[in-house]
Amino acid sequence: MKDKAVWFLRILPPDAKRKPLSLTELIWGEITPNTVPHLNSLMENVYSQFISLLGKDDWGVCEEESKKEFLSHTEKFAEEVKESIKLMSPGQELFKLDPEESARIQASTNDAEKLLFYEGKFTKWI
Repeated sequence: MKDKAVWFLRILPPDAKRKPLSLTELIWGEITPNTVPHLNSLMENVYSQFISLLGKDDWGVCEEESKKEFLSHTEKFAEEVKESIKLMSPGQELFKLDPEESARIQASTNDAEKLLFYEGKFTKWI
């Protein structure tokens, strides 16, 4: 996507009959190339809000354990999206390598030393 796109979502109860569109039933937004922050906004302001408004009957025959698992995974996903935004923020240098240390490792002929170095970095970053 080069510029912007627009999305629309019409919210109707499952048993509602089609009728003329009401603005209270319509959610809309724009999508820009900056997708992750928009996904975060969508998760916080639309999806999570919508799920929180679901009544017991809205879950149908879904077992309580499945519902809890779904909500847990949804919350975890939303947190991971938030964390990814933090990583993309300017000034974040979480994955920075010290140039001198990196040059020393690159010059090393000891593969075991290189492996330990990079494993240590990945472990620290993750």
